[in-house]
Amino acid sequence: MIDQAIGIIRSRSGASGEEAFARLTKISQNENVKLHVVAERLVDEAVRRARAQKP
Repeated sequence: MIDQAIGIIRSRSGASGEEAFARLTKISQNENVKLHVVAERLVDEAVRRARAQKP
């Protein structure tokens, strides 16, 4: 799940894998939420957006 979230961040922003991981880590620390939970939220959001765009 974390790797998928990193991939999403990379595709959206052009960040490197290390930068994307750092962003996830920062969100996790700021929200005081486990890293895998932050990643899961991001992946779920991306799936919802993708499904909403399909006709």
